[in-house]
Amino acid sequence: FENGRLLNIMQRSNDPIPRHIGEELPIDEAVLVCLQRSQLKPLKMLQENPSLILKLKNQLVRLVTTTTLDAGQLTSFLEALEYPVHCTQGPPGTGKSYLGVVLTRALIIIREQWITACPTEGKPPILILSYKNHAIDEFLLDI
Repeated sequence: FENGRLLNIMQRSNDPIPRHIGEELPIDEAVLVCLQRSQLKPLKMLQENPSLILKLKNQLVRLVTTTTLDAGQLTSFLEALEYPVHCTQGPPGTGKSYLGVVLTRALIIIREQWITACPTEGKPPILILSYKNHAIDEFLLDI
C-alpha cells in the first residue's frame, strides 16, 4: 500500500506540536500551525487560499473547544490532521473512539470546505472501518 510505504519513510516534523497545548501554544495557534503544515491533499489545496484556511481554522477551533479532548487527545487530533497516516493507540477507556468521532467531525468540516473550494474534486467519501458492526453503529450515533 502506498500509505504504508509513506509511513515507513515519513519523518516526523523537526518542530513538533507541543505536547501541552494550551500551556505552550494557544489552541487556535496550534490548529493554524497544523493546517499550514498538513500533508493531507485537501488541506494542501486549501492552503493556497488564506481566507479559507482561516475560516477552516475557526471551525476546527470551535469543534475542539466544544469537545472534552484532554491534552494527549488534542495532540493526537492535530497530528492526525497533519499526516496522511496516523495511528492512535492506548489502553481501553482512554478515549480512542471518542477521538475518532471528533476526527470524523473535523474531516466532515474539511470535506465541506474542500468541495466548495475545489468542485472538480467531486464529493469524496469518508471511510470508517471497524471489526464489529456494533462498533460502527455506536460510532455513527456519536457523530
